[in-house]
Amino acid sequence: TIARSGPWNFAALWILEPSGELSRRAIWRASDADAGLEQENQGKTPRHAIASEKPVWSSDLSIASAEKTGNQSAFAFPLRGSRGIGGAIELVGAHPIAPDDDLLALAGAFGIQVGLYLERKQTELELQQQKETAEEANLAKDRFLAALSHELRTPLNPVLMWACATLEEPRLDAEMREGLQMIRRNVELEARLIDDLLDHTRISQGKLRLKLQPVRADTLLQHALEIVRAQMEDKQLEVNLDLQASNHLVLADATRIQQVFWNLLRNAEKFTPAKGRIDISSYDAQPGVLGFTVKDSGRGISPETMPKLFVAFEQGDSNGDGLGLGLAICRAIVRMHGGKISAASDGLGTGATFTLELKTVPEIPATGMTRSGKASKEKQSA
Repeated sequence: TIARSGPWNFAALWILEPSGELSRRAIWRASDADAGLEQENQGKTPRHAIASEKPVWSSDLSIASAEKTGNQSAFAFPLRGSRGIGGAIELVGAHPIAPDDDLLALAGAFGIQVGLYLERKQTELELQQQKETAEEANLAKDRFLAALSHELRTPLNPVLMWACATLEEPRLDAEMREGLQMIRRNVELEARLIDDLLDHTRISQGKLRLKLQPVRADTLLQHALEIVRAQMEDKQLEVNLDLQASNHLVLADATRIQQVFWNLLRNAEKFTPAKGRIDISSYDAQPGVLGFTVKDSGRGISPETMPKLFVAFEQGDSNGDGLGLGLAICRAIVRMHGGKISAASDGLGTGATFTLELKTVPEIPATGMTRSGKASKEKQSA
């Protein structure tokens, strides 16, 4: 477009590489122009424009003779961005062209616009390359974590099985029993951390699959509560269960929703001091939506921590144990179920309340389908 605006037969875009070399990135030639214009020109005009940092005419240069190259006139102007000169545009004509002061002034301003544009495009390209590199590194990290988690999980299973089986021995002395219980607790914690790593990897790769079926969410909650009840009793926590929702039936992956309940209850127990209080309730959030709250009298959540509470590998106000994956995994699981999970706290020392919402399905008549989603024996026989 620039070349067609004047009596030019040849044009070229020259870019100054990071190495200091000047390379020709693009050319234009009029349909009737001599190919020698392209072949003979070696970028002397743009080099001079870059060196002088201003537009120049061929009369300012010591160029090859017109008889050899066919060039009767040449003009170039530098491309200036925020980082300095990044290249030049060169225009060549086969006929003598008188210097034009207006064109010189216009080219100086235009060179800034083009220079800024090229600089922006280069920045976009670099950012895209950095993004692709980061994505590749992230995938490599996920593959590594998946492989590492599997290898770490395998040797823990026989240790855990042996500890649990030995604890069943009635003649076990008290000291040995206490030691085995310590082993079991720590192996179970290690296994939980590894499972979190595996879950996080599956979620980030889109490989976590749900096995949906009608299940009672209140039953899953109570199962999760039984798992952490011993720790709550050890700390003499007051636990109040108030399940008032009119419908607890949801279409869900039972294992995953129980995992969400376990995380919420485990966090409540973990951050509530001895003889504290935990209130667990269900309610009708809105038509077709079942709500749960887990409220504790623990340390609470600071305003600085709240925005990153559900972010992977962020531990917030915790005491440093764990990987900071539990709540991030919970949020991903709940979202996959079409639900919501949130947290609220008035600050440190005020306790915290976690809210979970899940879509319900109509209660199934006892004479038709069981709550497991399978036909009753009477219905099958009929």
